[in-house]
Amino acid sequence: PDARVLILDNHTMFGGEARQNEFEVNGHTLWAPQGSTGAVWPLSVAKKIGMYSPIWDQLKLPQRFEWQQPTNSDLKIPEDNYTPMHLAWEKTDLGWFHEGHGMAVNPWANRFKDVPFDTKTKNDFLWMETYRQPPEREDWDRWLDSMTYKDFLINEMGLDNPIIHDYLNPFGAAMGMGLGGDVISAMQASNFLQPGVTEYGRVLGLGDPTNDVILAQWPGGNTGTLRHIVKELIPGIFGDSPGLGGVLSNPIDRDLIDNKHQKVRMRLSSLVVNVKHRGPVESADVVDVTYHNGGEMHKVTAKHVVMGGQQHLNKRVVSDLPQAHLDAMDQFMHAPMMLVNVALTNWKFMDKLGVASVRWFGDDMGWFTTLRKQMIIDGKEPMPLDPAKPTVLTLYNSFCMPGLQIDKQCVAARMKMFSLSYADIESHIKRQFTKMFGSAGFNAERDIAGIVVNRQGHAYAATPPGFFFGKDGKPAVSDVIREQHGRIAFAHAELMGMQMWEGAVHEGERAGHQLAGDK
Repeated sequence: PDARVLILDNHTMFGGEARQNEFEVNGHTLWAPQGSTGAVWPLSVAKKIGMYSPIWDQLKLPQRFEWQQPTNSDLKIPEDNYTPMHLAWEKTDLGWFHEGHGMAVNPWANRFKDVPFDTKTKNDFLWMETYRQPPEREDWDRWLDSMTYKDFLINEMGLDNPIIHDYLNPFGAAMGMGLGGDVISAMQASNFLQPGVTEYGRVLGLGDPTNDVILAQWPGGNTGTLRHIVKELIPGIFGDSPGLGGVLSNPIDRDLIDNKHQKVRMRLSSLVVNVKHRGPVESADVVDVTYHNGGEMHKVTAKHVVMGGQQHLNKRVVSDLPQAHLDAMDQFMHAPMMLVNVALTNWKFMDKLGVASVRWFGDDMGWFTTLRKQMIIDGKEPMPLDPAKPTVLTLYNSFCMPGLQIDKQCVAARMKMFSLSYADIESHIKRQFTKMFGSAGFNAERDIAGIVVNRQGHAYAATPPGFFFGKDGKPAVSDVIREQHGRIAFAHAELMGMQMWEGAVHEGERAGHQLAGDK
């Protein structure tokens, strides 16, 4: 409690992926996530499946939420961006779009009668959802971590159907796997509730979490939770901010971010380039931290250091690492994700088609988007939910490249994402939306108010078989990195394999306790 803490952040604004895009459209302020998106909800389910952080209670965040209801529309609209991708297709009015075939509305409800799939593929989709008896094994988790998700689909479920794999790949990637089932551990697929492997929840007595779980999303994603953490660290940073709404939307008092009179200071635009113990690691009293800020190099001396970055950075920045840490860090791979937020002046065309969520096929950029209800904040709706009023649609774009090895696929996917120009992305979205919604009156020039592209080059840890439990008799790479290195500890959600905010908090608290001697 009495420690003086300096947080060095290489961005011009704190939050990493937990930041938001903001639009002003026809008198309405709209928010959408740049990356990190929501908290597992309800809390009772989050605790049951191990995706809960006590910091939620410490921050005095709500134990219950209410969500707005649409006005002037009878559409069934979900509460979040993720569950209608597949987890809970029954909780939304879902459209499947194949070019040349129009919009198939709620295909699961009518045996895909308007979907241009052959009978076997339609039956495979139904089987994918009715599979209930995976092999019962005490070592089920280690067993799943010995194979890819595609191996499980083919060998255990009999789903050797390219259409099924192409359907699941972007869904699993966007949920948190980063890449598709051809390279990702089946255990990771289970963590993200993918069809078939999620049935091990029944073995554990958890039932089927997809029946109950959603994500509680602040208007701008996890920036809402992050801002409450920052408020605790730096009181007054959001001014006089009673209630949730003030913390979410008040401007930042920049005079307080790096104020020498505070115990916790945050220095932005500060890229750390070297971290090293002063003298032998085992006897050093301090750690020297060198960083770049304002065109110059600076150095600070710390009693302890928590490295909160990903391992591809840590291995280049901490210059006195032991070989075991370096070898483990080399095993971490990262897949990109491109979040595109499309601000609309209205969504009357979706209401006319009878769809709140849309999955489209055959496109090499983009595959899904959805309307979502907003949480009621301080008794108010933060954004409208009326077909005649503005909204934001978020598109989660992965870059799965089946056939490439996981390390090569990560790099190729990242290069593909960064090779796209903004003009390419904008024109592509306009064309795709026109194909899907043009028959219902959509006009891109009139109805699109703005597009923001967020490219996260290392969005998700890509976890091949063996990531969680190790292989060839070696420990899991995360367990190696969790070992304290002198006065330095490492903390990042990727150590859990699941880059969720709950995991970020868990690893951060663990590292803090390590350095405080509270092992």
